[in-house]
Amino acid sequence: MKSGRAEGGLGDNRPLSASANPSCQSELEAGAQRYRPEEIQAEVTAHRNRWSRQREAKRSRFVQLWDELLRLERHRGGFQQGCRNNAMFYGTILLKEAGKSETTIRLEIEALAKRCSPIPKEYEVKSAISAGMKDCWLPPPANSTIASALRVSEEEVAELGLQKLRRDFCAGPEKREKEAR
Repeated sequence: MKSGRAEGGLGDNRPLSASANPSCQSELEAGAQRYRPEEIQAEVTAHRNRWSRQREAKRSRFVQLWDELLRLERHRGGFQQGCRNNAMFYGTILLKEAGKSETTIRLEIEALAKRCSPIPKEYEVKSAISAGMKDCWLPPPANSTIASALRVSEEEVAELGLQKLRRDFCAGPEKREKEAR
């Protein structure tokens, strides 16, 4: 009794071979030449190295911003009412983006809060930390946004030599050209 299926088709239980179809054989050989394991591994390694360098560059940006935030805080003798919540919030984001652990972030922000004037209430500190720890801040806020929220003046920028924590900060030459227009 016949099954009604063509021989050698998809319904047939016989394995398909590349030798049955010469064009398929040449495609397999071309694919084998194109994808050599050592080349693939080299490409994967290069991609990982490039990604790692980019991640470290990004982290160093946030470490530098955190350092400038602390320099500003020391210069002012602590953040005052109206700036302190922003300082705690953006400080949390900076430390998180710098790759610090949650415990380190909490300790750093609590220490920052104790140097504020007046000292914020415990619920304010916890609220700033929990808001900054959320993953919804992607991409992270711009340097100029942080500088505006902390009310960084041109005099402070000049006096402290702030490089990144400034209202007029532009990340690259293409942004500077865009602003000039």
